[in-house]
Amino acid sequence: MHPSDSGLKLVFSEKKYYTKYLYNNFTIQGKPKLQGVVTITIKGGVVASAGQYFERKYEINVLK
Repeated sequence: MHPSDSGLKLVFSEKKYYTKYLYNNFTIQGKPKLQGVVTITIKGGVVASAGQYFERKYEINVLK
C-alpha cells in the first residue's frame, strides 16, 4: 500500500487448513490519516496455471 503511513491496511481472512490465511479474501481496514490517493497493488500466482500470475492496481481517493 502506498503511502505506507496512510492508516489503511489489508487484512486477510483466516482459514483453518493448508495455509494460515485465505489470500483471495481480504478487507481494507483502518481510518485514513492522509488526504489524497492511496494505491494498493495486489500480485499473485494462480494455482495449477503453469506459472501464470496476475497484478492488479487499485486507487482509493481519500477526501476530507
